[in-house]
Amino acid sequence: MVVLLTGAMLLSSLSVMVLILFVVRTELHLVVQSLPAGVRQVFEQRWQALQQGTDPTLDFDLPWYVLVMLLLPLLLLFWLWKKVQQHLVRPLQQVSRAARTLAQGNLRITGLNPTGSGEVGQLQQDVQHLSQQLQHLQQEREYSTAAIAHELRTPLAVLQARLQAHLDQVLPLDDEAVGLLLQQVLALGRLTEDLRILSLSEVGQLDLKPEVLDLKAWVQGWHAGTALHLQGSIELVLPRAPLQVRVDASRLRQILGNLCQNAAVHGGSHGIQIHLQQDGPFACLQVLDQGPGFPAGEEERVFQRYHRTDASRSRHTGGSGLGLSVVKSLVELHGGRVQATNRPEGGACVMVWLPLHM
Repeated sequence: MVVLLTGAMLLSSLSVMVLILFVVRTELHLVVQSLPAGVRQVFEQRWQALQQGTDPTLDFDLPWYVLVMLLLPLLLLFWLWKKVQQHLVRPLQQVSRAARTLAQGNLRITGLNPTGSGEVGQLQQDVQHLSQQLQHLQQEREYSTAAIAHELRTPLAVLQARLQAHLDQVLPLDDEAVGLLLQQVLALGRLTEDLRILSLSEVGQLDLKPEVLDLKAWVQGWHAGTALHLQGSIELVLPRAPLQVRVDASRLRQILGNLCQNAAVHGGSHGIQIHLQQDGPFACLQVLDQGPGFPAGEEERVFQRYHRTDASRSRHTGGSGLGLSVVKSLVELHGGRVQATNRPEGGACVMVWLPLHM
């Protein structure tokens, strides 16, 4: 490819030189013909002397002059070829090798040095960013696989131990024992449902059934029917005017339920507050607790899968680490956003913005 490009440039340069010489010869002939007779005669004599090499004013040999004129375009073509090699051919070869490396399953590419700010440099940066993103996704998949196995192992181990104890008649199989077994089964069910929601939302296949509802009235109804099952008291701070939103009521119940459950676990028995207000074109729903709050620098990470702010907390109180991840996925599917912060007076605050239905 490079040889063909160089040859084409050489032929083009020679063709241009021939064309220039022809034009110069034609124009010079016309100019000479328009000169007065005496001047034209002197010019013709000097031209004949130049062709015969007998002009005393010339201190160089004509063949050397022609050779130099031929070498100049060759040097120019060599310089252009080096520039093409440096700024086009080599970067494209690096991108090609990187693409083959990625296609072979090796996500760590080497030898790719993005240079310049043009299209080729941008292409190199995009391929490098793609490699980094694929490495991140691979690490996340490996971590998720290990975390899922770890989360499933805990309730299954409890079930296996208790069932074996009941089978060996070490423990009596009474209502309390059945209740404990049921709790582990329900924990498995919640974990499976959370994983299903996250996997479907990632590929855009989670089925939503949106409807227009008054968020203020809905929160009041949810509080009357659900809040009694949560630890601690829940205080509502609602606006006077209704706030119309278009959401899936069942998914909204999961969002608020997960937020309040998380606040009840981490906030202890100090109580929970739910604030609802209008924030521009959004309805802002805030769940606040009076616990220790999020550790410094953990506000963004709390929405990652399997993340626990207290690594030593048992899974009985700490959950699976998927609750806030599910909240973030469901809120974003409704066109909203979510943010976790710490309150100045102490405690955590998770804010959810949902678009208002105009």
